[in-house]
Amino acid sequence: MSVLDFFLFEESSHRPVTDAIAVAEEPGRQARILITVADALARTDDLDTIVKHVIDGARALCGAVLATVAVRDPESGVMMPRGGAHALDPGRSRFLGLPETSPERQALKSGLPVRSAVRGVATLVVPIGRAEPIEGLISVARPSPFRDSDELGLTQLAADAALAIARLRAGDAARAELAEARRASRAREEFLAVVSHELRTPVTAVLGWVRLLRGGRLRPTQAARALHAIQRSAEMQARLISDLLDVSRMATGVLHLEPRGVLLAETVQEAVDAIRLEMDAKGIALRTRLDAVEAHVWGDPLRLRQIVMNLLTNAVTATPAGGRIEVVLERATEWIRLTVSDTGVGIEPELLPDLFEQFPPKRRPKGRRPGGLGLGLAIVRHLCELHRGRVSADSAGKNQGAVFTVELPLLTSATAAVLSSEQPFDPPTTAGGSYPRREPARTISSHHRPASA
Repeated sequence: MSVLDFFLFEESSHRPVTDAIAVAEEPGRQARILITVADALARTDDLDTIVKHVIDGARALCGAVLATVAVRDPESGVMMPRGGAHALDPGRSRFLGLPETSPERQALKSGLPVRSAVRGVATLVVPIGRAEPIEGLISVARPSPFRDSDELGLTQLAADAALAIARLRAGDAARAELAEARRASRAREEFLAVVSHELRTPVTAVLGWVRLLRGGRLRPTQAARALHAIQRSAEMQARLISDLLDVSRMATGVLHLEPRGVLLAETVQEAVDAIRLEMDAKGIALRTRLDAVEAHVWGDPLRLRQIVMNLLTNAVTATPAGGRIEVVLERATEWIRLTVSDTGVGIEPELLPDLFEQFPPKRRPKGRRPGGLGLGLAIVRHLCELHRGRVSADSAGKNQGAVFTVELPLLTSATAAVLSSEQPFDPPTTAGGSYPRREPARTISSHHRPASA
């Protein structure tokens, strides 16, 4: 039985489900397909079988009526489709038999997924491999439009296909490196299973309360509680989806900033005010010390606020009732430093090196970030690096609290005039400019945290 036949049989044997539950369970279904295809690819040692597994997997993932795989010939550079009628020649920018605006051509040129819809047929094309030259293309088509989840699943399938093709073409010297890449791929697939659970939880709550409301079996006080629960579940799902979209943009390199001069103290205060009610409800004491009230940084105000909110949310999640959170903003020579410390569950030393990774191979710190995907800190690191800054974490260990520190370059008097201008600001990079030369990598330490005031 092929991969496609297996999953078509599996789906037909299940009871019908509502659209809402189907959407919630989609990541779990995709995870099972991806794991099955990855295992099949790992046991394959010829290109034709690889292509067959990828085509079957693509159709099962997206419910496509047509799937085609094109693979680059290593000698000629021509992209030859398997079972199609078109050939693509990226070496001479010539696409044989394909129009100028075809999604295949756009995907090959950009290296990114491309969606199109012509005459009631939706097409999704995903490149196989990210490095030049691209190893191939996966193209699927169906009558209904493709969703973000389809693109996410097909992108992961393309990554697995790239690994299989690379393994096939690689010599013995590269096999150890490819084995590590496969382990990373499996970590991502297991992550999709986590996504399935986290997305299903708020949907299940919403459906349950909606059934009770529509049945008219709730008293007014209970109805108010139901509406509050529905709102919280919707907000939780919105946060989960927002994190997933940010990670997808990070992976494809399309997470961009709209920079200008920003008074960071105002951004920090807005984030603190937004989360203060949650702290009060949990009985957490908050102390703020914003010394650098006149210090400006170069950045995107919405993304800077996201950095602060993610750190504060992480601290609130980790801190028990009666605990304390401290937020300090201070100037340090050519940098502005934001410190968020808590008296919460702490972080064990062996977990610190992978704390800012999207798919950490080790388990998460117990008690931190429940009800989420654990992507907040990975997003913080990426956003800090986009702002030419860095983030670090420090903890003395379990139940000893934690300290997170963000450092961003200051705007100096040399660029102060830009703060009142509506024109885009390009930060200086010369020795006489405002920004010090510093690598955007984060530093992580596990020594004892500084005492809180």
